[in-house]
Formats: sequence, C-alpha cells, structure tokens
Amino acid sequence: MKRDPFAGTQPPCPGALEPRDFMARLQCLSGAFARQRARSEGYGGDPGAGRGQEFIGYRPYRVGEDARALDFLMLARLGKPFVRIQRSEVQAHLCMLVDTSDSMAVGPPGKWQSAAEIVAAWAHVACLAGSEVSVVHAQAGSAPQILHLHKPAQWRDFAGQLFRIRARGGADLSELLQWRGLQKRWSQVVCVGDLFDAQPNEFELHLRGNVPWTLVRIMAPLEVAPDESEATVWLHPKGRGDARSDGGVAGHWAYLRRLAENQELWRSWAAQHRVGLLNHSSANAFEEVFLGSGHGLGGVL
Repeated sequence: MKRDPFAGTQPPCPGALEPRDFMARLQCLSGAFARQRARSEGYGGDPGAGRGQEFIGYRPYRVGEDARALDFLMLARLGKPFVRIQRSEVQAHLCMLVDTSDSMAVGPPGKWQSAAEIVAAWAHVACLAGSEVSVVHAQAGSAPQILHLHKPAQWRDFAGQLFRIRARGGADLSELLQWRGLQKRWSQVVCVGDLFDAQPNEFELHLRGNVPWTLVRIMAPLEVAPDESEATVWLHPKGRGDARSDGGVAGHWAYLRRLAENQELWRSWAAQHRVGLLNHSSANAFEEVFLGSGHGLGGVL
C-alpha cells in the first residue's frame, strides 16, 4: 500500500506562482478574443461609437479585425492603424467566486495554481472587453475579501494580489454562496473550484433573471485517475467520502464510479438550469478553459 500523501500533513500544493510566460500567453488569448468578437459582430452594425457607448481611447489595430473599426483620421495623422475603444455606459460587472479551501491544494499540479491562472486570465480578458471584475474569496468563517479590477492598467497589481493567496484554511464555494453581495445585479457570475464542497441546489437560490452563471470545476490528475497498479489510499482534505479511493482494485473502481455519478449529477443539473459547466484538469493549460471543449471565448465571456 502506498503511503497516504495527506497523512499527518497539509495538502502539498497550497501556493500559486505567476508563470514566466503568462503575460505573453494572455496577449495571445486577448487577441483571439478580439478576433472572435469582431467576427461575431458581423458586418451589419457600426463598429464606431453608438447610442449607449462611451469613447475611452485608442489602441493599435490587430490583424484580422474588421477594417471598418479603423479610425482613419488617426491613420492619416500618424501613419499607423488604430481603432477606437468604446465602453458601454451601463458598465458590465463580472463576479468571480473562488474556492481557496484546503482541497484546492491537492496536486501536483496544484489545483489552486490552475485556478489562479484561470481567474487572472478571465479577469484580464473581461477587463479589456470593458467589464469591471470582482474576485471574491475568504478565510473559512471570516468575511469575504474582494479583489477589484476596474481598468486594464490595474491588472498587474490585481494579479500580484491574486497569486499571493494560498489555498489553506480558506472558504469553499458552499460558504461563498452565502455572501450577501451576490444579491447585487451582476452581469455574469463565475465560480471556480472543485465542487466537492457544494451541492447543485445551493446554486439554485441565486439563479434569477438573465444573469449567466458559469462553473469551472478543477480536479487534479490523482483525483481523476488514481493509481490502480497498487493499493492506493488518498483522502480528501475535508474528509469527504466521495473523494476517497479505499485501496485495492475494488476500492479504485468504487471511487471512479462515485466520481462518475457526481460528474453526471453536475452535468445534468447544469444543462437543466442553463448553467455553464467547464471541467478542467490542473495538468492542462489555462487556455483550454477558453478555447477548448467546443465553447470558445464567446461561450465564457
């Protein structure tokens, strides 16, 4: 029998570090989003400022964008292509609830590392698209703490604070759903965690109006496919019975059966209530949440 990796210890991956190439990857992701948004807008509308839009500045033209978005006065004056940036006068506001409980420290690769990258990327792209972003997390039993991102120029400080958070003793999604701030009129709500700590009916209390909800479920490789070759025992940090392989072939398959039932529960519930559900392995790149699974950026932003 293998040694229980959590016996007498904390889960092994509570921290997160910003990858060295993170900013370059975000720029590629933002470019892909801009191109997709330009295609989705089609050719029937005026890409310039219109009713309910506020002009906030210029940015360089990106290859593949609708050429009608060019500001030809700037082109004539500077000899370089620029497009006008508009923002809705009714500001979009994205809320992200983030699980920082001990279970997010499972790995490697650590689930919290993966979650932090996804949250940072989502906030970056959403802010460039004109949204304000509020990321909500908390220590268990304490009042929520909120990281705000109002404009792209603030992203570096925002990301620095985000990557300093540790998944140790934090609140899970079930606890964050009790936050009174959810009663506010958000333009979108995104929950990032492993969903081991919540039940679908806890989310139903908050599904109202036309506010889209998306759940990003992150699991580590050892949770998705525990080792069958030896008698393996690993315990969920919160002692959840549905996240334990009791060792041996029988225990291995019993765990996988419970996991499959739990995944089907969430899949069917999300489809019934029109809630986005994105399953993600902590071993995979954060870009897959946005570009993979047939969703595309338009499906998550």
